[in-house]
Amino acid sequence: MNENQNSFDIQYFKEEKMNFRRFAAKFGLAMIILVLNSRFSPYLFVFIASLFATGETLSYSGIMILNEFSAYLLPLIIFFCMFREECRAFVPDRSYKPFKGEALFMFTSGMTVGVLGTLLTYAINSVIDFFFGTGEIEEAFAGMKPQNMGEFAIFAFCICIVAPIAEEYLFRSLLLKPLRAYGDFTAAIVSGLVFGLYHGNFDQLAYASLLGIFFSVIAIRYNSIIPTTILHAANNIIVTCGSDLATASEKAPQAIKAFCLDFSAVCSFISTILLPFGFISLIICIVKKSFTLHHNNPIMSQKEAFLEFVKTPLIIAGTVIMFIPFFF
Repeated sequence: MNENQNSFDIQYFKEEKMNFRRFAAKFGLAMIILVLNSRFSPYLFVFIASLFATGETLSYSGIMILNEFSAYLLPLIIFFCMFREECRAFVPDRSYKPFKGEALFMFTSGMTVGVLGTLLTYAINSVIDFFFGTGEIEEAFAGMKPQNMGEFAIFAFCICIVAPIAEEYLFRSLLLKPLRAYGDFTAAIVSGLVFGLYHGNFDQLAYASLLGIFFSVIAIRYNSIIPTTILHAANNIIVTCGSDLATASEKAPQAIKAFCLDFSAVCSFISTILLPFGFISLIICIVKKSFTLHHNNPIMSQKEAFLEFVKTPLIIAGTVIMFIPFFF
């Protein structure tokens, strides 16, 4: 009986480990798909749009809409098909008991840590630029800044509504749920880093990666992407309105301009006070053990599961390929 049991355990271990390797390879392929989509799908959607165009240059709204479609449509469809079985087999962990307001505390903590990460990125870049003349980090939306209220409305709709909904479903549902088989710690770190790499530029890398990790922890502890979607939208509203609304409203009627300036100032003020509040939030979350995540892998330790995942050839290849847009 013992020999049969041991033989069964060994076979089960081998099969489970093989399943984890297959999933890791599939996830690495998903990383490569994200890069290929960002490089080539805009041309596909522009070509489709040109079939219906009248010969005129695409408007600002047309460019923004095409940008949103090309960024999210194909990955959402492909990943839904790729990870359908894993998501269907996923069993929510109901043992997490978030304290009241935990999502908000985690969010402000993530914003503060993200800003610190961005400052560090710019500091490192300044040193490299000083010695090698590499130039400053290019702003992600430098060529897409809205110049009037009409353009701002389209820009804000895409950045503050479409992007949070699509990205939370993509990264904190389709990709995060299957990853949790490796353990929630691995899932939070990996999904957050892939979210940062997905943005494809050094301007957003640190902030998006770090905030993405915090969003992943929230999604895990709440077993829902509703809190992260709301907070993601709030983050984008604060950043977008604080940086672009005042400029876009310069040619608007006086009453509208005055309101926009006030609202922009409020968003900038919120950004300012969230930073020190974020340090307090971080301490509260640490004391409340909000970062204590379960290990859901029955056949290997958390460290082994993480190493098993990251050493997969397609994961390594996917990571390298995801870095390519940062340099070209």
